[in-house]
Amino acid sequence: MLAIALSALVLVSPQTQSKPSKGSSDPKPRVIGVTDLGWPIFEDEKNPKKAKNLGRSDFETSPRALSEGAGAELQAKTEEQAEGALELGDPMRLDSPLREVFSRLGYPSDMRELRGVRASCRFSLRGESGAEVGRREWEHLADLEFPERDVLRMFAEKKTYGRDGAAVFASLERVPMSSYKEEAEDELRILGLLLRFPWCFADAERFVVEEKQSLTIAGSPMVRIPIRARRSVDEGALNVPVDRFEILCAEDSMEPKELHYTLAASGRPRRVRLGGYQRIGGLRLPLRREFLNAAGSPSLILEVLKLDSGLDLSAADFRPVH
Repeated sequence: MLAIALSALVLVSPQTQSKPSKGSSDPKPRVIGVTDLGWPIFEDEKNPKKAKNLGRSDFETSPRALSEGAGAELQAKTEEQAEGALELGDPMRLDSPLREVFSRLGYPSDMRELRGVRASCRFSLRGESGAEVGRREWEHLADLEFPERDVLRMFAEKKTYGRDGAAVFASLERVPMSSYKEEAEDELRILGLLLRFPWCFADAERFVVEEKQSLTIAGSPMVRIPIRARRSVDEGALNVPVDRFEILCAEDSMEPKELHYTLAASGRPRRVRLGGYQRIGGLRLPLRREFLNAAGSPSLILEVLKLDSGLDLSAADFRPVH
């Protein structure tokens, strides 16, 4: 479905003039610990006996400061880990451009509060003239408390794709179809990311957020936020290609207008225009995604027609049904 339709789409970068944003010269506070998720905890400058978490508590689980009397080696290791996270583009650092986006659309904790969701979706394929040449509808079941728990049910094709972490399945009328597995992986990956966009990029174990850039497109001031997948220890040594993303936001509102991405597996750049923002719970979600062709016109339009949230889902909901 999506994989075939996207095979003809390519990214054309808009004509821009860009310049890196100015860095901050503020002195770095002293790191005295890390939270359960690995974010640094800074000493409170006004009261050194108190710990100050890195930014909004929505990004934290229970803070865990170093106990009194901890050895110098542990203190040095903690500071080294925290400083390294900041230098490597931790999405939760104080000056991360993602914070500006989240302040506009809602925070990762707001997304998790939606829990299980069921989205009724439609995609329409457009021809060169812009006219609709095909339409399909499907259901997307997802557990937003997990980064990779999704099921896609395509009614016309009678196909079901699902994943729970690295475990992926594909079936046709409940019959396992291993020949569809590669296509299932691709579609679950993209549609799962789009449903969780942009909050998926808050995961510091999976993504690195780079310095934002100011630019002008068609006379409008914009902000570009580059993001790349974080390499594992083994991948870092091999310098292998990684998935890369760019969020293009309006400078005045920091509302995302486009998502550009290039997956390492294919090397093909894609450009997605975002729109149809609606408030659901504590979030503002882009419910319309337009995949643009080389001319900048929509070739494929994905729309969420209805979204039910607060569903009680378990791992069993993301396994094949025979």
